[in-house]
Amino acid sequence: LYTPGIKLSACFTSIFLSCRKNSMKVVVIGGSGATGRHLVRELLASDKVSMVTALLRRPFFEAHPKLNQIIVDFDHLTDLEILGDIAFSCLGTTLEAAGSKEKQWKVDYEYQYSFAQLASKCRIPTFVLVSAYGSNKNSAIFYSSMKGKLEEAVVQLDFEHTYIFQPGMLDRPDTDRKYEKLFVRLTNGIAKLGLFKNYQATHVADLAHAMIVCVMTRKDKMKRILTPEIHELARQKI
Repeated sequence: LYTPGIKLSACFTSIFLSCRKNSMKVVVIGGSGATGRHLVRELLASDKVSMVTALLRRPFFEAHPKLNQIIVDFDHLTDLEILGDIAFSCLGTTLEAAGSKEKQWKVDYEYQYSFAQLASKCRIPTFVLVSAYGSNKNSAIFYSSMKGKLEEAVVQLDFEHTYIFQPGMLDRPDTDRKYEKLFVRLTNGIAKLGLFKNYQATHVADLAHAMIVCVMTRKDKMKRILTPEIHELARQKI
């Protein structure tokens, strides 16, 4: 039977979903970092994104009509009000850069969890977290335990969609850490032999692209994404 009302409703629904998909608003923390800067710039270049809000300590990006840079006090993130469809959290530091475990915990756990709480408070449906391979709240290794505890806390906020990226080594071309470049070559070499693929290095631009492809093509409730799948997503076009 022909039912005009149903077909018309379906048509309007399709148009609405299409329009929303092509006008996504995203919020990013860690935008000035190695992965974050690639993420922000690719989001700004996408015709599927209408606005990018970057929460920063200081201005970092050149002016762009779709970019909203907000200078924030990271100790009071939950006091903010933000709008968005997707929140990307790629903030992080090293123990060497932070100077102590307590300071690294503040950046890697407290600030990112506060951002997740803010996104939850403001009803942003999709949350994307950059974590690390080997994260485990029960680990005896401080870094792995911290990442595991953060993942668990974020999952408990119960977003409509939660994606946790767990790359192994990150390939950051601009790094001045010689040991990091050495480990990138080492892990890539071992991965070519078919061994320890979860530790294979991922270029930060590939990680950023994979995160965007993921949120635009998947609808999982909660998913952890390891290096092989990150590389698979990175090869896809949006």
